[in-house]
Amino acid sequence: MEADVGRIQRAVWEGRVPAVITLARDELTTLEQPRELYLMLPRQGYLPYAATREVYDHFGAHAPPCPGEVWFEASGVPLRWTVPIGVLFDLHAPTSAAERLLPWRLVAHFSNFPAAAVLRGGGARDMTAVAAHYMNALKQSTYLRCGSTQPVMSLSTDAQRTLQRSIEAGRYADYVAVQAQLSPPQSMTNERRRKARVAVRIHRDAGAWLQPALSALHDDGHARSLASVLSCALPGEFGGCEAEAEAEAATRTVLIHGVPAPLRAPIDWLCAACAHPDGFLHVVLHARAPTAARAAGGAAAQGAAGPDHGVEAGC
Repeated sequence: MEADVGRIQRAVWEGRVPAVITLARDELTTLEQPRELYLMLPRQGYLPYAATREVYDHFGAHAPPCPGEVWFEASGVPLRWTVPIGVLFDLHAPTSAAERLLPWRLVAHFSNFPAAAVLRGGGARDMTAVAAHYMNALKQSTYLRCGSTQPVMSLSTDAQRTLQRSIEAGRYADYVAVQAQLSPPQSMTNERRRKARVAVRIHRDAGAWLQPALSALHDDGHARSLASVLSCALPGEFGGCEAEAEAEAATRTVLIHGVPAPLRAPIDWLCAACAHPDGFLHVVLHARAPTAARAAGGAAAQGAAGPDHGVEAGC
C-alpha cells in the first residue's frame, strides 16, 4: 500500500497543464503584437511560481508600466493564485473531454487588478507573499492531521527553504525529503488519531471552498470514504449517507487531480496519496452537464465569496 502511495504521489507531482498565455488586448502599448507565451504549468504548483516572472519578461516591453501586480484570467474569470494550478484548471476548463481543448488559454493583465476576487501579493516579482501563503496553508493542514502545527514549526530554516524551492522548481525528491517530517508522529495516541481531522478542501464552480471538519474514522472505527465526506459537507446535494452520496454523484463530476474520483476510497488513503504540497486534498465538483453560463456564475460567486475564502462544514 505504501508503495502505491509513493507511486501515485510521484505521478500527480509530474502532472502538467499545457498553457498558452496572451497579453490582454486593451493593455497592448506597442504597434508590434507580442508572440503568445507557451508554458507547461505544473498541476501541483502555483501561478506566481510557474508563470509570473515569465510573463514579466515576455510581455513587459509591450504592456503598460506595472506599479501593481500581474494577474491572470481564464474564460473571463480572474484566477486565484492561492489555489494550485491543477485545481484552477479543473475548476475553469470545460468538464467535457470534447470541449476541453489544450493548450489552456490564459490572459495576462498588467493593470485593473480585481481585488474583490483575487488576493493581492501573488503578482509581484517578489515571491514573499506566495511563500507566506503556502506556509500558512501547510500549517493549517498539519494542524488538522496532527492536532498541532509543531511538525511545521520544528522545520529548520534550511528545510523550509528546500520545501519552498522544491515547489517553485518542481524538485520532487527534495519535496519528499522534507514532507516526511510533516507526517503524524508514530507516538500519536489512538485517541488523538481519532480526534485528528482530514485535510480536505472541496471546490465548486470557482466559488468558496468548503473545508469539512471530519475525522478519517466513523464513530464505530470504520474508515470514512470520500462519499461520506461529501454527504456530510454537502447534505443538500449528496444526501445524508454514503449510499445517497454515491447515487447523487451520478449527476456530478467529482475530480481529484483531473481524474474522476473513486467515491468508495478511504479518505485517509486519498489524502496520503493525492494531497497537494500544501497538505490538503483538493476535490473539485461540477454538475455533469455544465452550461455556458458557468464561468459568469463562477465569477459572481467568487467575487461574493472574497479573494481567498473557505467555509468549514461538519457532520
